[in-house]
Amino acid sequence: ALAGRFADLWMGDPQSARSRLSALVEARWAGTVNIESVIAQLVEHAPQLAALFEVTLSADEMNQILEQAQEVQVALSVRSFQEVQNIHEALLRLESRTAALLVEAQRDPLTGVANRGYTDTYFGEVFCAAVKSQRTVGAIFADVDHFKQINDNYGHAAGDAVLQSVSRCITSGIRAGDFVGRYGGEEFVIIVRADSADEIAAVAERIRRNIADKGHSIGNGRVIAVTISLGSALLNTSRHESPAALLSEADDALYAAKRAGRNRHIASCGLARREPVSLTNAQFCGH
Repeated sequence: ALAGRFADLWMGDPQSARSRLSALVEARWAGTVNIESVIAQLVEHAPQLAALFEVTLSADEMNQILEQAQEVQVALSVRSFQEVQNIHEALLRLESRTAALLVEAQRDPLTGVANRGYTDTYFGEVFCAAVKSQRTVGAIFADVDHFKQINDNYGHAAGDAVLQSVSRCITSGIRAGDFVGRYGGEEFVIIVRADSADEIAAVAERIRRNIADKGHSIGNGRVIAVTISLGSALLNTSRHESPAALLSEADDALYAAKRAGRNRHIASCGLARREPVSLTNAQFCGH
């Protein structure tokens, strides 16, 4: 049953012959036949087999057959190694692509910062970790002032350009370890790892100045002034039983900044909260 398959190893494509041989062995003997061992036995018994078929094999011819068999085996080993390398490289490319797709799924396509879904998830994880470790974390809610007027006066393409410019200013204003996400429309959320309200206020004020002091290009050579209002809150476990509660307090401080004239930051001091801001995807502390 195996003889024809073994003969194929010395004819045509050795790799495909090897595959057919392995498949035959696996199908009939569930892999219990060791192909290399069988090849060695065939070479060992070749003189007796040759005599059976009235074929004369000299020692040189036997050595040539053995050398050829060894060459084929080496070639098969090299090909197998190359195939393993190719598979490994393909897996690395796949892992890299998967990681890139994951990043894309977490990013807002317009501004390049985190999107709403990932912001909710990240904020929930940070909130939980801060509660468990008894550390503090701050949330800043930021909103572009008079954004509707920008869209109405200059068009939605100009509004998109402003959001892109504002997101760059926010990103350049935060510190290593801080986080920024677009929360919807012209709203951004900044998660600040801080030990005091003063630290959060410094980050918020730096962001505000970055935006107010810069001319924002909206295309066709046009540059306009843009301001932003910010509200912040520092984690206090006696008031904040969830990330939504902390973010709602920061949101209330933002509205206080709007009412006070915009282009400013107001830190929450336990302001009376409106309806809690919804965290659509957040899961925190096992709840």
